[in-house]
Amino acid sequence: MRVRFAAWWKLNSPWTFSGGNSVAAVIETVDLKKSYGKHEAVRGLNLSVQAGSVCAFLGQNGAGKTSTIKMLLGMVHPSSGTG
Repeated sequence: MRVRFAAWWKLNSPWTFSGGNSVAAVIETVDLKKSYGKHEAVRGLNLSVQAGSVCAFLGQNGAGKTSTIKMLLGMVHPSSGTG
């Protein structure tokens, strides 16, 4: 369901860029991982957010949202991957 909505939003968003222009990603992660001991808080996150887009960060408690944001802000270091 979430994937279908994301695809629909990208196609129907008023902020969709057209004309074949390539828009650089302002946030990008590649296989981002964060572990606290044996607990994996974030496992293999691949994310790309384009300039001018609207993005929501949703998930259950303990899904790794806060850990991901902290890694993107440089407050904690990822166990592996880039972001």
